[in-house]
Amino acid sequence: MTDLSLLSILGTAGFLLAWFFLMVEAYGLIALRNIYSRMLLSSLADTVAILLLFAAILLTEHSLAGSSKMLILLAFLMVMNPITSHLIARSARRNGIGLSDQREED
Repeated sequence: MTDLSLLSILGTAGFLLAWFFLMVEAYGLIALRNIYSRMLLSSLADTVAILLLFAAILLTEHSLAGSSKMLILLAFLMVMNPITSHLIARSARRNGIGLSDQREED
């Protein structure tokens, strides 16, 4: 097995794992009742999915310029995703959204 085909297989596996985490996130957003639980799930699943997606792209990308840009973007997203989730949760808490599991029926 050549290195190129091994990298392609690992890249495809990364894409599939990222897709799996995004599907789990989509199900969790529907199934979970608490806004903070939803936010925790989406933050963690997004971070893992983005990490896997960028790792898969880096494995399949063969240019140094493209790979370096992807690493810079990955570092930015890995820092900003938890910060934005924290700020949204903090804003929800300050605006009186509690930990209640009750959904308001329309």
